Amino acid sequence: MADKGLGPCAVTYEQYVRDALKHLQDESVYRALSKDEAEAEAKITADLIREWCRDYDKVVDEGMIEFIRSKLKETASDPFGYFYLLYKIHKTPPSTRPVCSDCSSVTNALGKFIDIMLQPVAQAQASYFKNSYELKCML
Repeated sequence: MADKGLGPCAVTYEQYVRDALKHLQDESVYRALSKDEAEAEAKITADLIREWCRDYDKVVDEGMIEFIRSKLKETASDPFGYFYLLYKIHKTPPSTRPVCSDCSSVTNALGKFIDIMLQPVAQAQASYFKNSYELKCML
C-alpha cells in the first residue's frame, strides 16, 4: 500500500523484504529478540495488564475490564503486532514508512480503553481537530 491514502502499489517480494530490512536492521530503532525473549516480554506485558485489571476493576466499567480480559485470552497464542511498510510514492525517490500495527497484539485492548478515556480530554482542547481534512477546512 502507498502512504497518504494513495492506494495500492506493486513491488516485488524481494524488494519489499530489502526495504523492510533497511528499517529492521537499524539498531538505533529496533532490537532483535530471540523467540524466547519475545515470548517472555509478551507474558510479562500480559501479566501487568491482568494486574492492572485486578487493581482497577472497581473503578473501570465492568464491560471494559471484561473486554480487556477477553482480548488477553484471544491474543495468548499470538500476542504480537505486525510490521509492514507503506510506500511513499509521492516522494522522490520513493521511500517507505514502517508501521507496527498492534491490532491483534496483547496491548491492543488496553490501548483502546486509554483512547476512549482520553478522547474527551483531547476534544476539549482549543487546538483539537479530528483529522487532516478537518484541519484543511479550518485553514
